[in-house]
Amino acid sequence: MDIITATLLILAIIPAVSYAWGMRGTTIGGEKGAMLPGAMIGLLIAFFSKILIAQEHFYIFAGLGAVSMYLGGSMTYGETLGLSMNQKPAENMKKGLIALFIKGFLWFGLFGAIFTTGINAVCYTYSIIELLIIFALTPGIAVAGYFIFNKPLNLKENKFPKIYFSKTRQESWGALLGALLVLIVFAIIKLNVLTIVFSLSCALFGGIGWVLGQLFQIYSIHYAHNSKSSFCRRFSNKNGIDSWKIMECVLGAFGGLGAAVGFLLTYDNFKLTLFNLEKNDGLLPYNKTLALVLFIIWVILLVGDMVHYFIKRPITKKELKKQLKRKQITQEQYAVKRLKAVTAVPRGYDIYDNFTEKTEPVLYCAIPFILICIGSKETALISSFFLLFLVVAQEIGLEKSITKKFDLPFKILLGVVTLAIFIIQVAFSFDFTALGTMLLYTFGYELITMVWLGVKTARLFRKEIKKSTEEYTKKELFKLFINKNKTIISVHGYFTLCMILSVLFVI
Repeated sequence: MDIITATLLILAIIPAVSYAWGMRGTTIGGEKGAMLPGAMIGLLIAFFSKILIAQEHFYIFAGLGAVSMYLGGSMTYGETLGLSMNQKPAENMKKGLIALFIKGFLWFGLFGAIFTTGINAVCYTYSIIELLIIFALTPGIAVAGYFIFNKPLNLKENKFPKIYFSKTRQESWGALLGALLVLIVFAIIKLNVLTIVFSLSCALFGGIGWVLGQLFQIYSIHYAHNSKSSFCRRFSNKNGIDSWKIMECVLGAFGGLGAAVGFLLTYDNFKLTLFNLEKNDGLLPYNKTLALVLFIIWVILLVGDMVHYFIKRPITKKELKKQLKRKQITQEQYAVKRLKAVTAVPRGYDIYDNFTEKTEPVLYCAIPFILICIGSKETALISSFFLLFLVVAQEIGLEKSITKKFDLPFKILLGVVTLAIFIIQVAFSFDFTALGTMLLYTFGYELITMVWLGVKTARLFRKEIKKSTEEYTKKELFKLFINKNKTIISVHGYFTLCMILSVLFVI
C-alpha cells in the first residue's frame, strides 16, 4: 500500500472509531453498542484497501466487524474504573490500570481475531472442517476460562477469584481469554500471519488506549481544575468537559489506530487472502439451500427476541420507594403507582429476562458470524446496515421514551423505517453503498440520539425554569441553557467534527 493511502486510512480511522466508541456509551452501550465501532473499522479497512473486490463488497467487512466487536462488551468495567478514579488518592491505581490494560487487550484482541477468522472463512483459507473445529472448541474453552479465572464469586461468603478487578460484579474476562487463545493457537497452527499480527496490534493499542483514556479521566476529575494553565483547566468536569467521554473517545481512537496499524502490517497477507473472494466475485455459500434456511431461522429468532420489549414488567413497592428517594417521581405519582405495585415480581419474569439476556450474544453475534462465514450474502448485508439500525431503534424507540405526546409516533416511525430497511436489503440485495452506510453510522446515529436527548434535555430545562421565581429574557434563557448543558455541547460538538471527517474521507 502506498504512503498516501496508508496515511489517509490512519487519518480517517482515528476520528471515526473515537466517535463510534463515544457514541456507543452515549446511546446504546453494552455489547450491541460495541457493534458500531467494529462495523466502522471493517468498512474503512475495505474502503482504503484499494482492492476492488473488498470495496465492492464492503458490507462483508462491515458486518464481520460489527459482530466481532460484540463479545468484548460482556465484560464489566465500571467498578474496575472506580479503583483508580472514585477517590483521591486512588483506592488502587496500579491494580485499576493493569486491569484496564488486560480488558482493553482482550476486547480489541478478540475483535481482531474474530474479524480476521471471518475473512479467512469467506475466502476459503479455512476449510469447512476447520471452521467446525473452531465453532466447537471456542465456546467450551471460553467457559473453561470463565470458571478458571472468574469463579468462585460469593459475596455473602466473601469468596472471590484469585485475580479479581471489581468489588461486587461478576467478571467474564476469563471467557474472552479462552476464546482468544483458541483463535490465536489455530492461526499459529495454520501459519496465519493476518490473524496473528492484526489481533496483536489491535490488542496492544486497545490495552494502552484504555489506560491512557483513564489517565485523562482521572486528571479531568481530580487535577485539571487546579491547574495554573487555562488550557488544562478546560479539561475539567467543572468547565463543561465530560471526563467519561474523554476516556471512551481516547480508547476508541487508539483502538482504531491499532486496527489500522495491524492492517498495514498485514496488507500483503490481506490481499493474498482475498484471492478466492475475487475469484468467486463475492460470497459463495458452501450450500445455498442450507444458508438460506439458516438465515430464515435467524430472522425468525430476531423477531421473537423483540417480544421482550413489549412485555411490561410489574414494578415493586421497593423499586417505587427508590424512585421517590432519587426524585425520579413525585409524591403524587408515588401514591398513584403504589396502588398497582407488587410486593415481589413473579419468578417467571426473572426467568424470561435471564433467558433473553443469555440468548442475545447468540442472536447478535454467534449466528450472524457463522452465517457470514459459510457465505450468506443476506446475513452480511443486514449485519452491516439493518442490524446496526435495529439496535439503535430498540434502545431509543423501545427502551427510552421521548414525550407522552410524541412517543408513539416516534416509535411507529422507527419501526416502519427498520422494516423498510430489512425488506430493501433482503428482497433486492441492496447494500446502501459505503457512503450511505457511513452516513447511518455517523449522522444517522447522531440524529436519532439528538431527537431523544434534545427533547429530554429541553423538557427538564423547562421544568426547572417553571420552578424558578426569576424571570428571564430570551437571551438570558439561551445563555442559561448553554451553561447547563456544556458537557452535551462539548461531546456532540466533538462528535460532529469526527463525523464530518469520517464522511469526507469516504466520499
